Amino acid sequence: MDLGDTEGGLEMTGNWLIRRAGAVAVGAALIAGSAAGASAQNNRDQRMAQRAEARQQQQPSKQGGQGGWQVPQPAQQQMQRQVRQQQNQFQQQQLQQQQLQQQAQRQAEKQARQQQNQFQQQQLQQQQLQQQAQRQAEKQARQQQNQVQQQQLQQQQLQQQQQAQRQAEKQARQQQNQVQQQQLQQQQLQQQAQRQAEKQARQQQNQVQQQQLQQQQLQQQAQRQAEKQARHQQNQAQQQQQAEQNNRGNRPVQPGFQGRQNDPAQQRRIDAFRQRETQEERVGQQREQEMRSRGRLAGWRFEQRYIEHLREDRDRTVFAPLYFYYTAPRYRFERAGIYYTVDGYAADTLRQAVELGYQEGFQAGQADSQDQFGYSLNDDFAYQDASYGYAGYVDLSDYQYYFRQGFDRGYNDGYYGRYQYGVYSNGIANIIGSVLDQIFYPQPY
Repeated sequence: MDLGDTEGGLEMTGNWLIRRAGAVAVGAALIAGSAAGASAQNNRDQRMAQRAEARQQQQPSKQGGQGGWQVPQPAQQQMQRQVRQQQNQFQQQQLQQQQLQQQAQRQAEKQARQQQNQFQQQQLQQQQLQQQAQRQAEKQARQQQNQVQQQQLQQQQLQQQQQAQRQAEKQARQQQNQVQQQQLQQQQLQQQAQRQAEKQARQQQNQVQQQQLQQQQLQQQAQRQAEKQARHQQNQAQQQQQAEQNNRGNRPVQPGFQGRQNDPAQQRRIDAFRQRETQEERVGQQREQEMRSRGRLAGWRFEQRYIEHLREDRDRTVFAPLYFYYTAPRYRFERAGIYYTVDGYAADTLRQAVELGYQEGFQAGQADSQDQFGYSLNDDFAYQDASYGYAGYVDLSDYQYYFRQGFDRGYNDGYYGRYQYGVYSNGIANIIGSVLDQIFYPQPY
């Protein structure tokens, strides 16, 4: 039960009792008023009777010859009896009125006591209800307080458990971190030892490669010197033959070239090539200095050799392919879905482009691998220039296309230290014939 509802009920009950007591008091007042009116009437009747009796006593009595008269004795007695009767009636009425008043008063007091008892009982009941409601509220408050305390206790226990769990997890993480740190330290030590061993192995390998490279350089230098001397002797012999033929008035014939002379178109291409090579030589020297400043020694040495090749190409007097196949005078080949027709000199020149491209690419890949430089085929100067060995029998762009085809495969083999597209023989890497035919395969036409 709600305490507010209990208090409202008690207030309503008190108001009803107050109204009931007022009604009882009004009734008692009315009864008392009635009794008072009856008493006043009796008093009036009694006073009238007394006045009548007094008048009778004051009347003169008539005896014998005297001037008055006298009421007969029986009538007087009768009047006296009537007066006494009236007095008795009046007294009885007064007594009855007093009894009625007393009875009404007692009745009113009884009702008042009853009402007071009822009011007290109701007040007592209200107090009991209030006390019961208060005890109920206190009980509920205690229960709620106990629930709150239990919840707080449970929360504290849960917090303690969580704290203990976090502490255990923290300790476990610390132990795990310690184990991981130990493992990491061991791994670092192992990696350090492995790197040290690899470093020593690389140093030894580099030393071996440097020794091999030096030997190769010496061999290549000797070979280039021999080739240079052979070309010089050949040029001298050709110049002598040219002079003899001019003296005889005959057309010059180049040995091994099917008697072909330099036509005007070839001469224009050669002149443009020489001008271009002068500019390319300056670019190559700048690239050579950049490699040297960056510590790419193997790449720097390769750039030196390639620039030397360009100088030889620019300064030579006879432009002819280095490789000859002595086949039919006209050929047809296909590239990108289009067929082209060339003569034997042009076919030999394009085959030479693939051969020289593979050789230069192989050396460039080896140099980048030794310098521990990334795979950078397109950034290599020799790949960009792609004109080594150009003889003018074809357009330079065609020669560069096939030179780069061979360079791409040679660079791949040289960089990864394998021979997927070529073979290594007598200190020189040469492209495999089947691979060459896949790149450029002219058919007699």
